Amino acid sequence: MSLPSLRRFFWRRKNHDRESDLASLLRVVRVSWSLLSQREKRFFLLRFFFRAILNVIDIIAIGLMGLLGGVTATGLSGTTYEFFGYQLPSPTPTNVTLLVGLVAGLFVFKGGIAILFDRWNAIFLAEIEIKNAVKLSRHLFGGTLERLRDHSRAEIGFLTGPGVNAAFTGVLGSATALALELSLFVSVFAVFVLVDWLAASAILVYFMILVF
Repeated sequence: MSLPSLRRFFWRRKNHDRESDLASLLRVVRVSWSLLSQREKRFFLLRFFFRAILNVIDIIAIGLMGLLGGVTATGLSGTTYEFFGYQLPSPTPTNVTLLVGLVAGLFVFKGGIAILFDRWNAIFLAEIEIKNAVKLSRHLFGGTLERLRDHSRAEIGFLTGPGVNAAFTGVLGSATALALELSLFVSVFAVFVLVDWLAASAILVYFMILVF
């Protein structure tokens, strides 16, 4: 990454500060992504897919919560319910405790893995920031005096400090969080469609009304 490329990054962000559409967001992410090396891109994608796999744990836990609700409803109403063709048993201290423990254990396990991943990702992005901040410093202070005079002290301080942080941790970190939450929403919604597509459609319409 060079000084001109980082300056173009912030120039594009400034031109699109007043835009809030998805295209503007994707443009900023693409510029920030282009500043990474091929090796950094591969490791970044590896971390992303590893974190996305953890969404399976959330889906399993939500399914167990639905199973727990069905078992409880069977005991309260006396009616027999089926879960994907499986007849739910009546609630007993053993099976209720087992389901509650499994749900709690899955969420605790997923939370612990997510914390480790966030630490892993933070260290990875910090290494990228440090490397590119050093490159910028060498570019500025290792060249001619005329090159150094082309930039103000405030501009140099911003580019080698907050600017590098915004270009990587700010943009890529936020984009990763947004993509992970979106993938989780799509996965959970797909499960809802399989269980009860009418209720899932009603929930989708409700959230669309709230958003728009």
